[in-house]
Amino acid sequence: MESHTRTLLPARSYAYKALHIIFGQQPTEPILSALFSDASLETLGALVQEDEPSYAGELEAFGTLKEYYLSSEDGAATLKDLGIEYTRLFVGPAALPAPPWEMVYTTGKRELFQPGVLEIRALYQSVGCLPAEAPHVSDDHLAIELDFMRFLCEKCQTALEQYNEDEAASLEHTQRAFLKKHLLVWVPRFLDDVEQATQEPLYIAAGGLLRAFIQLDAGLLQEQT
Repeated sequence: MESHTRTLLPARSYAYKALHIIFGQQPTEPILSALFSDASLETLGALVQEDEPSYAGELEAFGTLKEYYLSSEDGAATLKDLGIEYTRLFVGPAALPAPPWEMVYTTGKRELFQPGVLEIRALYQSVGCLPAEAPHVSDDHLAIELDFMRFLCEKCQTALEQYNEDEAASLEHTQRAFLKKHLLVWVPRFLDDVEQATQEPLYIAAGGLLRAFIQLDAGLLQEQT
């Protein structure tokens, strides 16, 4: 990874954390205030690359929602509607239009805790990551996979601060592999389902941002020759 890309580790970590929150829990007023704060949007903006204009466009679209959500005349009603939509899309109990689990998309079976989940769990454990949601949430949940990438970014940053190039390189490889073998395989299809199933601006914009970000991040993580 080039040195200028390594300077983006804090911003990459924050982007994964923010998207983990959006897709991992019902929104609250403090969450929305934090996500749409100037500091948050500035940090996400640090990732904009001239050769990846799609991310810049999606981030701009996401940022335009700030006034919509933070200046609502009836904030309680807005939050209630968001919570209802989050539950309908990602929780249930009715059949989910956009199930947020990798194995649903890679196996075609709408089942949780499928055998392939054990391989993902083993990968988490191999680098010392134990998701806070485990074992109550299947390890292939989108929010957990995004948080795993956040964990890897932070651990890589620590390795670089300790001048441990070998560990940093290994963690960079793990990030590349996880994007290629997991997130890039199923998340675009999941986001297609989200876009078709909702008219809620937050989830449409966040979905567009997530789609563009993982593509951008894959480019940032390309091995240098």
